[in-house]
This record gives sequence, C-alpha cells and structure tokens, in this order.
Amino acid sequence: MTPSNLHTPCGHWHGGSGGITPRTWTPPDIPPPAHTHPGGNGGGGNGGGGGIPTSGIVIVFNALLGSAEGKDSQFASRSFSCNIPAGVYRVTLQSFDDHPTHPGQGQTDEAFYCKLYNGAGNVIYTTPTTNDIPDDGVTTTVKQVVDSGANISERVSTIRIFHKLYDSLPTGDWNSVYAVYAQFERLS
Repeated sequence: MTPSNLHTPCGHWHGGSGGITPRTWTPPDIPPPAHTHPGGNGGGGNGGGGGIPTSGIVIVFNALLGSAEGKDSQFASRSFSCNIPAGVYRVTLQSFDDHPTHPGQGQTDEAFYCKLYNGAGNVIYTTPTTNDIPDDGVTTTVKQVVDSGANISERVSTIRIFHKLYDSLPTGDWNSVYAVYAQFERLS
C-alpha cells in the first residue's frame, strides 16, 4: 500500500489532491528538510534547542498539521518514506509553533503522533501523542521522548504523521502544529 499523500523526507510533493503543494516551513534554528539520517550521518544540530539530532534514525518532517477541512485535508496527516529496521527503540518527537509572534490563542491541541507501516501497508506501531505546546507566549517547541522502549516488530517503510485530533474531529478548528522530526534510537 502506498498512501495517497506520500512525501519523501525532503518535503517534496509526490501525489494527492490535484498536485497541490503542501505548506511546509522551516522554523527558526531548524535545518532545512533533509533525508532520513541513519546512524547520525547528516542533519546537523545536536538535538538540543530545536536542532535536528544526529544519532539514531531521524526522519525530518518540517510539516504543518492542522486544518479546518478535517480528515480529508492534506494538512490532517502526511506520509513519508523511511527505512527503520525491526528492533527496540527510544522514540523522540519534536513539534513547533511560533507562539512569541501570536501569544494567548488558547490553543490546547498542538500535538501529533505517528503510525509506522510495513511494506504491505499494515500498521505495526503507533507512537503516543506529544504533549501540547504550552500557550505561554515563550515556548515554541516540545521535544519529547514518547516511548522509551518501542518494540518495532518488522521493518518500517512508511511513517505517517497525524494531528492529535485526527480521529476525534471530522471537521472543526484544529490547532495547527509543525511536526518537526521523529528520532529512533536503537536500544536492541
């Protein structure tokens, strides 16, 4: 199975609704979208302060999630090609929103999660959802270990990111959030 809105980690459009280019944006101090970085070869940054980590397998999204059009919108979820071998991993997700330029919006659902698919298109693992980005006018990112022992039972070929509210709201006012990256650090 190939999802209809498949993207490569470099953020280029490869299908979907009428060839519409997705809105992607590189937040401050985040390197431009890059390819999957196995074993820490590339990507820059040290994993702190919003930089892209260089250890483990890192899939860079830099993709906007959130839409008033609901589940059918290209901004409700996005798919990316990847290559993650079976194993046990520590999974870290990072999200972003530019709160200092628009504080006090009362947004409490700026979060996302991921589903991992094998080559046959079957879901083999779903991450927990990230925490909401605090609406304090200062915080711009949440970098969170969402699973410290994820058992990925077989090779992953596609990762799909979902807005936190994907399954609960068919339409409505979703709080937009940028899914920045997923990091998989192999434990065994």
